[in-house]
Amino acid sequence: MLVQCTEEVTASLAEMLVQCTEEVTASFAEMLVQCPEEVTASLAEILVQCTEEVTASLAEMLVQCTEEVTASLAEMAGAVH
Repeated sequence: MLVQCTEEVTASLAEMLVQCTEEVTASFAEMLVQCPEEVTASLAEILVQCTEEVTASLAEMLVQCTEEVTASLAEMAGAVH
């Protein structure tokens, strides 16, 4: 269970990072055309926000995963006794 859970969390995190990177790249390209002088600050802001979102999502998944594993273990322990 723990291995499967870890794999799911890792896959989800990787997927979010790819999507996030694509969004940042697209936004960066768009901003670069419009106003090069503001790009650096805006890109930094987007990256910070993106990192926070990914971290929060990962933490949320890990908590949920831990709860599910704990519940399953408790259920199995109850079945054994």
